[in-house]
Amino acid sequence: MKLKYIRLILLLSVSFGCKKVNNTEVNDFEVSTAASTFNAGEEVVFKLSGKPFQISFYSGETGKEYLYKDTPKPPATKVDVGRPIKAYADAAIAEFKYVYAVPGTYRVTFIARSATVYTDKESVKNVDITIK
Repeated sequence: MKLKYIRLILLLSVSFGCKKVNNTEVNDFEVSTAASTFNAGEEVVFKLSGKPFQISFYSGETGKEYLYKDTPKPPATKVDVGRPIKAYADAAIAEFKYVYAVPGTYRVTFIARSATVYTDKESVKNVDITIK
């Protein structure tokens, strides 16, 4: 009988002792570059700030654009292909480097996500660049 009460008290203390942590702020996530024009074959350095749990990168090249996010089922030939550059367990990153081989104008998209058991938040940042 005494053991039953001890278990009950222990269970209640563990249940009410947990604090709800809402650590999902992605509002401080920002992306920038040193310039808006680069040469083909040159490394483009994207400066990243903030502390999201996950970051995905869409280069803006054909087939790697962030176009169909609001389409329930995009056509099979039209699929957004992003590249994960930071996962939950990875350390924070301050910059990301990418090389464009083909001249053109690109809308680069970074998706920052943070989530807990209680909530999930996302921030989309676009950077327009020109490759000569």
